Amino acid sequence: MLSRTTKFQFPLQLHLEKNITYTINVIITQYFIAMAIIRARYGTLAKELQSILAEAASLVPNEGETFVTKCCQMADELEKIARAQSHLQTITERISTTYTVQIICLISTNYLNMVGNVYLMFSLSKYKSLTASLPKLAVLNTIAIVVFYYLDSWLNVFNVFYLIDSHNRMVKLLNQWTLVRPGMHPRLETAFENFTLSLARNPFKLTCFGLFNIDRLGAFAVCNSLIMHSILLILYDVQHF
Repeated sequence: MLSRTTKFQFPLQLHLEKNITYTINVIITQYFIAMAIIRARYGTLAKELQSILAEAASLVPNEGETFVTKCCQMADELEKIARAQSHLQTITERISTTYTVQIICLISTNYLNMVGNVYLMFSLSKYKSLTASLPKLAVLNTIAIVVFYYLDSWLNVFNVFYLIDSHNRMVKLLNQWTLVRPGMHPRLETAFENFTLSLARNPFKLTCFGLFNIDRLGAFAVCNSLIMHSILLILYDVQHF
């Protein structure tokens, strides 16, 4: 009776683990798709901001009605860009907060997989007899799966990094406002100043439970930890096996 129960429990447990993994992957895919859409929108806003800056630089300050009207139109457009940027940043922060648990699961899974794969590659090179009897097609399929797995992880990570870069690009564009010739209409100057202050008060950050920031520095720290643990695991194998 016990053996029958065990036979049923193992497939059920395996099926449950697979379902959980697939569910997390689907949720994470939605997260990265949302980040890609937001990044594309950020790029559009940056182009619109760059267009306004170029147009403002081409204006010759004067008291004419045409000049005042043009400045007011650009101020309206700039305020729309500022509202859209604030809305995008709020959405990004809410999405990151909502998907925090899934992000941590993804980071932990990828971290353990990478350490395990490094050790597996070392073991296969050390014990070549393990792969001697395998067909070449199976080896090639395994290599292809590993390559595409890490390529997918690489693209997803840099998708988030490019979103941060898009925000930083917008900040740099706003800093170019000081290069525009003085004497612009006060309403346009106020719109630029308000937008700049808004970005300064609300810096763009992606965090996980406030423990660490999701950025290139955080990724660099994870890579260092990955290399260190992989080396320790290999050294343990060399010393004891």
